Amino acid sequence: MSETIKVAVIGAGGRMGSEAAKAVEAAPDMELVGRFDVGDDLGDLGGADVAIELTVPDASPGNLAHCVSRGVSAVVGTTGWTEEKLATLRSQVDA
Repeated sequence: MSETIKVAVIGAGGRMGSEAAKAVEAAPDMELVGRFDVGDDLGDLGGADVAIELTVPDASPGNLAHCVSRGVSAVVGTTGWTEEKLATLRSQVDA
């Protein structure tokens, strides 16, 4: 028997985020442990193993840095990532 993957959705109030949350809830091997939106404290991300990040370009880097700092893997569906933003995130991961 496989282990259930605990998933948090960041941007759950938006169109894509709400669909992602529905998909996680429907998956037999996943558990939705957190729905986060603008202004929410991400805290421990509900104990998630994985976070799905579907916000806006200005919020995404901070959300990803938060995930990295807590050892939570992330799937990013937010557009607007530049080489500069990626380099900043890489430096945070390597620190």
